[in-house]
Amino acid sequence: MNVKYVVVRRNMTHPTYEDKRTGEKIAQELKKRDELYLDEEWKKIIVFRNDNVLPHIYIPKQIIHTKQSESSIFKITSVKDYATNSVLFFDNQNENYKNANYFLSSIKESTLNQRPTVEYKKINPTKYRVIIHNAKSTFPLVFLESYHYNWRLYPKIITNSTDKSSLENNYSGQFISKFSYGTIQNNNLPDGRIYETWKGKPIFEDGHLIANGYANSWIIQPNELCNQQGVGYCQKNQNGSYDFEFVLEFTPQKYFYIGAIISVISLSVFTLFIFFNVMKFIIYRNKSTIH
Repeated sequence: MNVKYVVVRRNMTHPTYEDKRTGEKIAQELKKRDELYLDEEWKKIIVFRNDNVLPHIYIPKQIIHTKQSESSIFKITSVKDYATNSVLFFDNQNENYKNANYFLSSIKESTLNQRPTVEYKKINPTKYRVIIHNAKSTFPLVFLESYHYNWRLYPKIITNSTDKSSLENNYSGQFISKFSYGTIQNNNLPDGRIYETWKGKPIFEDGHLIANGYANSWIIQPNELCNQQGVGYCQKNQNGSYDFEFVLEFTPQKYFYIGAIISVISLSVFTLFIFFNVMKFIIYRNKSTIH
């Protein structure tokens, strides 16, 4: 889960349940979970702490591809050998993606044991900067935000040594999270310009799948991205792996910015129009008074 605390109200009920002690029963079940710890317990409320919080963006260690429905998620994740940083793909949620099975079958389990590392910064709720280090083969990138097809990945083109140096680790200055499940949140990464993705073309659209029953994921293919003729999206390392950078953005936000710019320009023009007309009226009135 991408959740640090779980709060349960003991007297919680639901119209579809005859049992009036639904909240109490849920609390008792959660107490059995090894990954949750009882943090506080009061007469009406119980608080559980999750010390195995998944990063907001991560590369999973294990892929679980199932024909079961998402309602079976509790059963699947309750298995003792279930890895916390796994990813679940349900066929019924991704049936509109013709290539879903192809993409998932192309990922070798052995490569996930040597999966790339992820560095990211949350610029605002609609924009993230993501850097991938040491990518060699196809892997899924999971983004724990409610799925929407308008979440898109835009690659950054590397044109000079400055762009290459931005891919290097910068772990000094602002907030740096602990290295968790192969991911680090690094607020030293640049915000970038508002319009940096406006001319860009999103990538891996066909591999944008629903993960964990609700989240976004993309099947990233480094060889396809990094071996394009005439475009430098990647920096090649001595061991043959690649480093590259994405901007992860909710695209309707750009229309908000465009609308805001148009509104500001329109308001400025209207204000100037009123100002010049008022000044014109004042000058005309003064002339009339003198005569």
